[in-house]
Amino acid sequence: MAVTARTLQACVRARQIVPWPTDCEFSLRYHRDDPLVVRLVAAGYEHLPWEIGRDLLADGLVGHAGYGDVRLWPESSPRGELLLVVLAGDGGDATFELPAPAVRRFLARTYRQVPRGAEADLIDLDRLVARLLAETP
Repeated sequence: MAVTARTLQACVRARQIVPWPTDCEFSLRYHRDDPLVVRLVAAGYEHLPWEIGRDLLADGLVGHAGYGDVRLWPESSPRGELLLVVLAGDGGDATFELPAPAVRRFLARTYRQVPRGAEADLIDLDRLVARLLAETP
């Protein structure tokens, strides 16, 4: 796991199960400058990161969480504890199995860097508003 003063990253071996079974690798990225979000990036698709709320990811490890474009839930299998992640897009849904212990360890590291509930202290509201206004057509 790579660690800098502002960034955490972990690579996890995963399995895509829908629309076709295949092994893949994901990078989990957490930036202290954007403390509410974990970016999930599939190898080969770095230009298409999924931004998932850090608390949503944590909630998905213990029960069904999310709706719409991102849904998560835990599942046990012969391969161990899994986190199922459904990502919906214009091209359809894709479902992935991520190793829950690796996701749990990654989240624990993010919470050591920025404790739960302390995120608002790090958010630069001026920068956020400028970014949102820049995205407005």
